[in-house]
Amino acid sequence: MADMKTIEIQHGSSKKTYAEVGERVKAFREKYGDSGQLITTIITNDSEKIVTQTQAIVNGVCLGTGLAEEIRGSTQVNKSSALENCETSSMGRAISFATGFMSDGSKIASTEEIQNAIVQQSQVDAHLKTMKTLVVYVSTAFKEAIGNDDEQGIEECRADMHGNNHLRAEVNKLLNAEEEEYMRDYMAKKAKSRKVKAEEKAEMNQAYAKAYAEKTKNTEAK
Repeated sequence: MADMKTIEIQHGSSKKTYAEVGERVKAFREKYGDSGQLITTIITNDSEKIVTQTQAIVNGVCLGTGLAEEIRGSTQVNKSSALENCETSSMGRAISFATGFMSDGSKIASTEEIQNAIVQQSQVDAHLKTMKTLVVYVSTAFKEAIGNDDEQGIEECRADMHGNNHLRAEVNKLLNAEEEEYMRDYMAKKAKSRKVKAEEKAEMNQAYAKAYAEKTKNTEAK
């Protein structure tokens, strides 16, 4: 394996040496060239987390596999680039296993993983605590709006849950049978209303097209 540049990371009271993923990829390419492949597969990609698996393959033989998991929003990087960060981590681990670049078990980790690990647990805890608080807040408002037959309040809660599958699922779990039935009827009425509006719009468009055609015909006749 080609020599790799390393950096020192402060870990508690001691310093440890790590090779960044970019250096590992560069060394892997230098050693194996076109015969080496790094293939990443997305195992999980939902609103909560991402899990990727990377295989380091040489001449069709898998020499090492690396897995990585990232929690969305758990770090500054994961707020916008969780998927890319996860791929980088699993790639670095795959190369480590394939090439044996590890003088001790901890050296399997990528630099990004080590830096994140120092603060990640506290951030994950904070994220989960915030999510629990949000579930309680939205659920309370949602139940109140349903009980008061408050369409505006219901729509505001639905907007709060839009795009957040985890939040929506947790809030829906807290609905009782009567509230669930109410929302089924509510959504059916909304769907019917949308259908009626769509049909009315289609009729208006047809009428407009017909009137325009008649107007064009009369103009040409003159």
